[in-house]
Amino acid sequence: MESEAKILFVCDFYPNRYKPYEGVFFKYHALTLSKKFKVRVQTLIRLNRFGYERWKDGNVEVEAFIMPYKAGFGFIFLPIAVLLQFLLGLKNLLLFRPHRVLLHMGLPQGLAFLWMFKKFYIVEHSDHIWEGFNKFLSSIVFTFAKKVAVVSFWQAEMMERVFSIKPFVLGNPLPDIPFKPSSRKNMILFVGTITPKKNPIVVLDVAEVLETLEFYFIGRNFNDDYFESFLKKLGKTGNAKYLGALTHEKVLDILGESTILVSTSINETFGYAIAEALALGKPVVWFDSGGPRDFLNGENSVLVKRRTPLALACGILKCLEKIKNGEFKPEEIRGEIYKKYSFDAVLKRYMEFLDLTDF
Repeated sequence: MESEAKILFVCDFYPNRYKPYEGVFFKYHALTLSKKFKVRVQTLIRLNRFGYERWKDGNVEVEAFIMPYKAGFGFIFLPIAVLLQFLLGLKNLLLFRPHRVLLHMGLPQGLAFLWMFKKFYIVEHSDHIWEGFNKFLSSIVFTFAKKVAVVSFWQAEMMERVFSIKPFVLGNPLPDIPFKPSSRKNMILFVGTITPKKNPIVVLDVAEVLETLEFYFIGRNFNDDYFESFLKKLGKTGNAKYLGALTHEKVLDILGESTILVSTSINETFGYAIAEALALGKPVVWFDSGGPRDFLNGENSVLVKRRTPLALACGILKCLEKIKNGEFKPEEIRGEIYKKYSFDAVLKRYMEFLDLTDF
């Protein structure tokens, strides 16, 4: 074999010049692998037209088909995505000649690689595969895969329960984020898509009560009924601001300024924004959403057991009191999360998962 293994990294989203905030964790998986292997990413960019682009992201080669897309019409655009991934994949298999084909998420790209029976590996991130048509399609893709990995033990339990498979637990890699002490002592931050599953409206309910605190919301939206309800409530809340979808660098800057990150998600396969908060030494106030159990505990967070505005408000006040009393140690919080999810730690697990320990 060659001295440097080649990995074809196939994903559905990747940060690009049009949407730099999309699929940030895919970027860090690719950069982690590029520390030891030659990595080519093939992905899709959803705009209002067709096209093709290619660029370099550090040591990673990225190429993407551009395709039109509209939220809520996946049944129309799914076949297009599968076809484009198939064409790009066939070209890369013939010309790039990878040692491993790694699919990040089984859908839609797994449908494009079914003909490669037991020749591809999957790292599953999605929390939309537990029921319905997605469950049916995902079960087919997982059957055809050589190995399947997930990013948390909660997700592994769900995979075993729903699909009767025992996946490899990989985790998500964190880049080396410079430590930044909080500069605003009353800043509460929410990072996530403005959807019912992320549940930001309950944070707005708390903002109405805790008027001396500042609440900031970062995340994309789907311009739907839930977002309209969010905006309507936001307009009546003087101490809350919605900053929209920002670049990853800007999100980290604001996260560095904040005091607490609040997570009110119903389900998280991992909780990447939560891990980033810990990397910056920030404590987290959270509703139990599954994945973050791997790294949240009493030393770095306050768990809110009841999903009510009153319970969340009490959790935020308790967290602020613990910060004031010095009960949270930012350097220790940061150190513990990097022990688990540094590039080197995740790369070591990748080599085992991809059967590349000889390289």
